[in-house]
Amino acid sequence: MDIKLLPTIQEWRNLYAMAVKFKEIEPWNWMWDSDIFGVQNPYTGEIGYCCITGRLGVHFGLVVYLGTEGLDMCWETQAEEKQPEDFELIDLQKCLTASFEDRRYLEKPDLDLIKVLGLRFKGHNAWPLFRNYCPGYIPWFLSKEEVEYLTLALEQAIHVAVRFKEDEDLLTAQQEGIFFVRIPEITTDNIITWKDGWLKPAPLETKHVVLIDVPEIHLERIRKSAVHQNQIWEADSFPIPTFIKDRERPYYLYGCVFIDKNSSFVLAAEMIKPQEYHNKFVGLLLKAMEEFGIIPKQIFVKKEEAFELLQPITSRLNIELKIVKRLPELERFKSELIKSLSR
Repeated sequence: MDIKLLPTIQEWRNLYAMAVKFKEIEPWNWMWDSDIFGVQNPYTGEIGYCCITGRLGVHFGLVVYLGTEGLDMCWETQAEEKQPEDFELIDLQKCLTASFEDRRYLEKPDLDLIKVLGLRFKGHNAWPLFRNYCPGYIPWFLSKEEVEYLTLALEQAIHVAVRFKEDEDLLTAQQEGIFFVRIPEITTDNIITWKDGWLKPAPLETKHVVLIDVPEIHLERIRKSAVHQNQIWEADSFPIPTFIKDRERPYYLYGCVFIDKNSSFVLAAEMIKPQEYHNKFVGLLLKAMEEFGIIPKQIFVKKEEAFELLQPITSRLNIELKIVKRLPELERFKSELIKSLSR
C-alpha cells in the first residue's frame, strides 16, 4: 500500500478519542439499529447510513453502511432476519464499523497501535475495533480516508444520539423514502460545519451480469446424450469460511453447488474464487447434465443473478427455472460444509 494512504498517528488518535466519547454516552440504551440516519462524507459526497447497535446487549458500536448499495444490503440483512454469527452476512456488508470488543477479538496490528498511542482498555466489550467490510473479502483494516470519515461519523452519531434522546421524532420522515442526514459545509478556512437535511438515497446502480456464451453445438451434444427426467435441482453459490491470502486483501472462497431436491444427491460442487463465479456456475450446470446424462425438469435458485446466468441455457433446453425463497436441501448441505470447514 502507498505510504500516503496510511493514516497518521494523529488521525488514529482522533478516531480512538471519538470512539471513547461515543462509548461513554452509551447511545444503545435508547436507540435501536432501525433508527437509521445519514452522515455525508465531506470529501466524496457519499452518504453513510448509520446504525447504532447494542440495544439487545450484544455487538455494541456504530455501523456505517456506505452509499445506497450499503443501505440496500442493510435492508436485505434485516429483511432476511439473519443473525450476526451467520457467515453469509459477509456477502451482504458494505460498511465501516466501530465496535467495542473483548481483547481476544483484536489482532496484533490493533494491539500494537493501541500500545503506540499509549491507550489502555480493560474489561468486557471495552476494546475499540475498527473495520471495513466489503462483499467477498474478509473484514479489513481502515485506510487513511476511512479513518478520517469514520471519525466524523462517530462525532455526528454522538450529536444525533443526544438529540434523539430528547426528541424521539427526530428521525421520523414526513414522507416515505427520505432520511435525516447530517450535511457538511467546508468553510474557506477549511473548517467543517454541519447542518440537518432530509435526502433521498441516490439511485442504486444496476449490476450487470456478464452472460456466458454457450455455443449451440455444446447444447446439442447435451440434448443427444442426456434425457429429460422429472427432477428438481437446487442451485446456489455462497461464501465459505476459507480464504485466499492476496497481496492487497484476503478474500473468501465461494461454494458453488447443484443438488437434487428429492434425493439430496450432490450433482456438482466446487470451491471457487468470486471472480470466477459467472463462468463456473454455468460450467457446473453443463458438467452435471453431461456427467449424469440428465436434463432436469426444473431448477430452483434464490438469487436474481443466478437466474440471469442460467436462463439462457435453461430456456434452450426446455428446463423451467424458478426463483424461490428457500433451497432446503442445499441449505442443509451448506450448513454441514461450513461446520466441517470451521472444525
